[in-house]
Amino acid sequence: PRQAQRPRKRRQISRPRPTSPKKEKSPHSFYLGGSIGTGQYSQKRDDSFVESNPPLGESFKSSSDLTYEIFGGYQFNRVIGIEIAYIKFGKLTSEDPLRKITQEMSPQTSSGLANIGYSFKNGIRPYALIGMGLVQLNQNNPIYIPSAKAVGAGLGIEFAPEKLAGFGVKASWTGYWFSVDYTAYSNKSEFYNVYSDRILLGQFNLGLSYKI
Repeated sequence: PRQAQRPRKRRQISRPRPTSPKKEKSPHSFYLGGSIGTGQYSQKRDDSFVESNPPLGESFKSSSDLTYEIFGGYQFNRVIGIEIAYIKFGKLTSEDPLRKITQEMSPQTSSGLANIGYSFKNGIRPYALIGMGLVQLNQNNPIYIPSAKAVGAGLGIEFAPEKLAGFGVKASWTGYWFSVDYTAYSNKSEFYNVYSDRILLGQFNLGLSYKI
């Protein structure tokens, strides 16, 4: 009798499983950071009354120590974010030959800024900052009001690739423009001059950030 033939096993051909496209990390995120940099101080005479001295637009030399900044914010999408920042400037010095004094300050700024730029897929983000801030002058020889409202603006670039797992490095320049009045009396207080000084506080910094 013939032996029954065993059924042949069919070879199973393995087909590659369809892979789902890799999801991009959402740009929505909170972030925190800090930076260190060098300060800039520029002061110009904007106006004078009663007398024409000193000449309009007179500027004053200055020097500065390191600046320190802490910041945090929220990025809504690849383009727009909001940011708050606190900057402590080093000692700034200006010499005023008319007043015959050396003015020293250690300013601090607190500000709210819009962060407008674009986050590319490779992690590079060029951006601009614009907003308002409050400047505390901290003068050694108070001749101005102790604080003033300022317009803040800046430019920067950030590099935060996915390989760094939320960390990023940035370089930026930020400036704060404001105006303060100063009243100078004569020795006998017979007349006075009112000056409006335009001041720029700026900083160039390098920093680190982390997206939460």
